[in-house]
Amino acid sequence: TRSIATTTCKRHTRLGSTEVEQIPSSKRKCLRQAIFYHFVHVFDAPCKKHWNDHGGTISLICKALHLDLGHHGKVLSTLKDIMRCVIVGESFDGTMKSHAGQKHIIRAGSMEEDLIATWMELHCGFCMTTPLVTHIRHRKKALWTHPK
Repeated sequence: TRSIATTTCKRHTRLGSTEVEQIPSSKRKCLRQAIFYHFVHVFDAPCKKHWNDHGGTISLICKALHLDLGHHGKVLSTLKDIMRCVIVGESFDGTMKSHAGQKHIIRAGSMEEDLIATWMELHCGFCMTTPLVTHIRHRKKALWTHPK
């Protein structure tokens, strides 16, 4: 099963780090999906502390996909995007998303929706509910990235 992701993104093998910036978004998406596949299915999604070590997750993914060391940052940002998707309950589709300055979307049926509904019913109001939701999101992220 390892060859599925490698075969899918064979175009990405042995690209120089300057070439990566110039590849079309569909190829970039393909590479990010291959990184996702290896991270989740081959390496079983190791925690963040194992990503950057010598022989860590990032270097193993680069080796598996025949990427040079110039791709370390691309793999790292992809892993961060994968973890962000896990934390907020989205599926990772490989597209690059900029979330800077964007408003968070509360998904129907999510834990956040239930919390907001409860707090609003308790007359907490938006001024108190918003920081509580932010606090819960940060705790959820911290628990995922720093397991006990």
